Amino acid sequence: MITLPPEFTSLYRLFLRGTSASVLHHGPATRGLRRLYRPSFEAAAQSMKRIQAREIDPIEKEKIRIWLGEFDERINNTLAFLHNSSLSRGLAHRLIYRLSFLQRSNYGWSMKRYLYPSGTWNPQLPPDSEVYKIRVQREGSREANKERKKMAQQNIDDSAWGALEEVVKMAEGRDGLVMGMLRFNKKGARE
Repeated sequence: MITLPPEFTSLYRLFLRGTSASVLHHGPATRGLRRLYRPSFEAAAQSMKRIQAREIDPIEKEKIRIWLGEFDERINNTLAFLHNSSLSRGLAHRLIYRLSFLQRSNYGWSMKRYLYPSGTWNPQLPPDSEVYKIRVQREGSREANKERKKMAQQNIDDSAWGALEEVVKMAEGRDGLVMGMLRFNKKGARE
């Protein structure tokens, strides 16, 4: 079993404390930020484990080392940003707090959109209840039009999250920060 270097685990623990301090130890905001930043650290941990593996190509190993160097620099910039957020109530604090809010709202939205689009099972209802029957809709009927409008709104929502993701990537690239990433779970919903 390949273990991570103690410097990396120490950096991750420092980052967890920094995210908590940046939102003034507000529990839901802290959990949201940790959920947002965890995939970035998992990707870095995977890269470190690949470097330590013996059967990796030297060219690939060098590419991973370069990526880890950039990751280290970005994490240092992000830690400075989180520190600034914890000391002042200025732009940095508002940005971090709203980033955690967006993550939390996206979590609820994606659960409704992808994981439980038709609701959940109700054990109080009989198995042959109307709720569980699939409704066949005629084209042009009121129900079909409602469903079509609902799907159009879901497509707009998906496009809006894509545009927001692009803005975050541009901010990361310009300032050398890590703003986190939304991860999808096994069933397709974002975590």
